[in-house]
Amino acid sequence: MRLPDAALDRSHCGNTECPARFVSQFPRRLTVVLLLWLLMMATLPTTFAQKGIKPGRGGQSGNKPPGGMQGEGRDRRDYELAAVLPPGYQHLQNDDVRQLEQLVLDALGWLRRNSAPVSGLESSVDQFQWSGNAVSVEARGLRILSLLTLEQRKTLASVLDDYRTLKASREEQNSVLVALLNNARVNATPALLRRLETDSRKPLQEIAAADAELGMLQSRVFLRIGKSLGPEQSEAILLASRSAAAPETATAEMQAVQGELRNTSADAARDLEELGVSFAEWLAPAAASGSVQQAAAADTERRGGGREKSVDTGVLEFLTALQDRQPELLLRLLAASARGRKEASAALLTLQTALRTGPGGRVPDERTLRTLTEHRARLVFTSAIEEASGFESLRTSLSDAQKRHLNIKDTDKPKRKKSEGD
Repeated sequence: MRLPDAALDRSHCGNTECPARFVSQFPRRLTVVLLLWLLMMATLPTTFAQKGIKPGRGGQSGNKPPGGMQGEGRDRRDYELAAVLPPGYQHLQNDDVRQLEQLVLDALGWLRRNSAPVSGLESSVDQFQWSGNAVSVEARGLRILSLLTLEQRKTLASVLDDYRTLKASREEQNSVLVALLNNARVNATPALLRRLETDSRKPLQEIAAADAELGMLQSRVFLRIGKSLGPEQSEAILLASRSAAAPETATAEMQAVQGELRNTSADAARDLEELGVSFAEWLAPAAASGSVQQAAAADTERRGGGREKSVDTGVLEFLTALQDRQPELLLRLLAASARGRKEASAALLTLQTALRTGPGGRVPDERTLRTLTEHRARLVFTSAIEEASGFESLRTSLSDAQKRHLNIKDTDKPKRKKSEGD
């Protein structure tokens, strides 16, 4: 009877020789196996990369979802607004959707001859003075004025007339800029849009001068009052300026201030309360200043951010009506608008930093302030011109059917002359 090969091999080497040979070769075999395993693991990342997939939980890509509701957790929430938009916009994050929403509303206002894109032309010094929480400026200002002594309030009130004059001068020049844009909206022509930059030069310089003087005026009087404050007084003012609760107006101190304000007009009283709020913001450390940190947030709020998780139905109707290259044109306009806002926000932050000298600082240089205020104002107005030009490009791309559907009328078209037979 023939033995199996394994038994035959074992019979040739004896009971002790073969096991000994196997044991002696085991380390070599183990080394080979380990080398093969390490080589295989080293090639895995390359293999994943070649497939465009990053190693991760479940083998999914580490990239953000291209749009809509394709992500998980926070990524999913970041794109939830885009999920209700037509195809072509679902790669946008929630902040982008809010900016697009406001841009479309501005575009419709322009195309329907209702309004012009003038957001952000407010005084940069006024934005510096108020952090924008829910409590009214009047109530907050009244509380802060009540924490000042009578002499300190008189010092603040000593600049009130100049403050109001400068604000009125600035508003007059601001109205000139708004009128220029409104005229371009009603009589939109390429030549008129190009001329806006030249026509706006003098009003922008006047606005910059008024803003710089407002900044200088406030800095001087704030320094005087700041040096006279006691430690407890400073702390009380800062706590009042940061409080989220509405101030109690029935206190004896606040009633006393209200009695003083009855000797002036309601508008002048409000301006003095605004100056009180501005002083509290100036008094706060720069890192804690609500006005500096919330300037961009306030701009986002004005432009449509911070609302419920839905998109304006009129905006959805507009996006759905666009076709061919029109969505691409709108997205390019959105990108340009976002760049303009970013540049204006950076210029505003630089200006506010220059204004925030603090109690131990010095009055800022007026020439520097004027350069900064004019730079910021020109950025804002240039962005408005670019948006207006973009809106006109959209108008020329719309068909007559799209215009009827979106309730856009070309009122600037020449009327047909009546014939003798009519």
